[in-house]
Amino acid sequence: MLPQLRAAYAGDRPDLFLYDIAGAPARLLAEQWQIPAVQLSSAFVAWDGYEQELAPVIDAMRADPRGADYYRRFTAWLTAERSSVTDSLAFQGRPRRSSWPCSSRPTRSSPTPAWAAAAKASPAQHR
Repeated sequence: MLPQLRAAYAGDRPDLFLYDIAGAPARLLAEQWQIPAVQLSSAFVAWDGYEQELAPVIDAMRADPRGADYYRRFTAWLTAERSSVTDSLAFQGRPRRSSWPCSSRPTRSSPTPAWAAAAKASPAQHR
């Protein structure tokens, strides 16, 4: 998708890239072209403590051969594209800039999502 984005915007570069959590090519192109980028999130954005709370889920995905291959290929793509962030988890994690509905913004007092709590309790079942 990155080559298609380069071609589509080559003649008229945007002032800003807006992308959702699955929009890694837009974030990377924004970095390469030195254009600001903002992640739009309709559900939630990584919060303080995100990495610790989701560690069991991420560890289970990385332990699975399919997940390990996904992260390996993502990291290789970031490296080949000379991203400033080549760790795939860091790239997909907390964005530098984001926008989300205020009503769904998690806080320290927000309860842990049920799926994250379940994975934390029994990470082996979420492989």
